[in-house]
Amino acid sequence: MHVMRHIAQNALMAVPPVRNVLSRFHHTGRNGDDEGVTDTISRYAGSGGTDAFVGKRILELGPGQTPHVLLAMRAAGASRAVGLDIQRYREQDAAREHGIEIELYDGKHLPFADQTFDAVYSCDVLEHVRHPRPVVNEMRRVLAPGGSAFARVDLRDHYYLATEERWLTCMAFSTRLWNAMTWYRSSFVNRLRLSEWDRLFAEAGLVAEYPVIERSEILAGLHDRKALPASMQRLTRNDAATYRFDVRLTVADSGRGAGAP
Repeated sequence: MHVMRHIAQNALMAVPPVRNVLSRFHHTGRNGDDEGVTDTISRYAGSGGTDAFVGKRILELGPGQTPHVLLAMRAAGASRAVGLDIQRYREQDAAREHGIEIELYDGKHLPFADQTFDAVYSCDVLEHVRHPRPVVNEMRRVLAPGGSAFARVDLRDHYYLATEERWLTCMAFSTRLWNAMTWYRSSFVNRLRLSEWDRLFAEAGLVAEYPVIERSEILAGLHDRKALPASMQRLTRNDAATYRFDVRLTVADSGRGAGAP
């Protein structure tokens, strides 16, 4: 990566008028991708199918520009469908006509009372959260008794999504330098690995089950040959190889959950 160029671009994105203009040109959410909406709905619903949404109060973190997933859950019978984002998009406002609520938050605190929702969902969002520990704790706080959460988390370096051997490039930088390069940019990732996410879930009092864990044989091979850069040598083989996972979360009665395989 061209470090100085990325630092300059990040500094430019820190200027609110610039950030607001450029946000119109990047794509978040499903953006009218019907197949993507169907896939996301299927992941959220699990084995219960769309009946899982009937009568439920649902919160989706980071619905993005086009909240079609929320619209689909509302159409499936959700009693309340709320999207929470750090930025307002035009098409979000149009969704209000269909019973969708859109709220903004500060990236840390969810602006809802305790036990407000039966389900909290997110897809390819948690990896972009700047303050993951407070957000996970807040997810737990707003869940009603018997409620659950589901998240799909993409751990790859989002600057190199098309180049598998570079999916860990983000791990090569110090926290201070990485933040200086990416904090205000849409491709920022918080660089937490699977074991770190698992620890956060447990510390928040959530039991984690992982129906999907995707691993890269290329990254596993680099780890086994000790071919990863020195800054990545601390990674376990599983953390080095895991690039995406689905997790279903329920409120723990006591102790930690089953944990990540």
